[in-house]
Amino acid sequence: MALITSAVSRNDEELCRDMFESFIEGMSMQPSPQYCRGVSHLNNVLKLTSTVAGLEKKKEKGRVGKPCECMELEDHIAPSGYIKLPNEMSKYLEHSKYLPKLNNERPTERNSIYKERFTSLHNLVLVMFQGDKVVMPKESCWFGYYPDGATTPLLPPQQTKLYTEDWIGLKTLDAAGKVKFVSVPGEHLQMAHDDVVKHVVPYLQNHPSFFLNADSTKI
Repeated sequence: MALITSAVSRNDEELCRDMFESFIEGMSMQPSPQYCRGVSHLNNVLKLTSTVAGLEKKKEKGRVGKPCECMELEDHIAPSGYIKLPNEMSKYLEHSKYLPKLNNERPTERNSIYKERFTSLHNLVLVMFQGDKVVMPKESCWFGYYPDGATTPLLPPQQTKLYTEDWIGLKTLDAAGKVKFVSVPGEHLQMAHDDVVKHVVPYLQNHPSFFLNADSTKI
């Protein structure tokens, strides 16, 4: 996780591309859609159930550990870098090494290159699984999340500050008709064949510049 954050925040495109190629070759690391901030000239990014807005709960048994506990694990366990408890936002912004940096959440540290590269995409396909009990809230897959300091209401992406203030260019990309918010039945990554044909295959055809993120599952 430290290598991921460092490479993207330094705009180290060569290293980001090396990591991309490693994932494509089948290494068992978790790819991240945020890499598109570190690599230019990508056309399409297709994300299956990725926690781009944050992870408040994990599975059905309840909340994840306290922010300080998770932040100490960020260098060792990739999913801990997505922890974002809405009622602990000050600690999250101060101590988290990964998500607030890549989502341009810190007002004094916003990186214009992230936004430039994000808005250069031809298509951003965000797939949410309706029965997902791993990514919680599941709407995080669409950049939906809670307002700061509260666990209700659950905001659609268009009502979050990330979108309205256009921190990473999501609003710009959406206004250009390049964001596809896709909802499919099924639990975490349990995608029916017909849905794969409908929502995935069109972006795999005749597109040499493409990134598929499917959480930690190889596809």
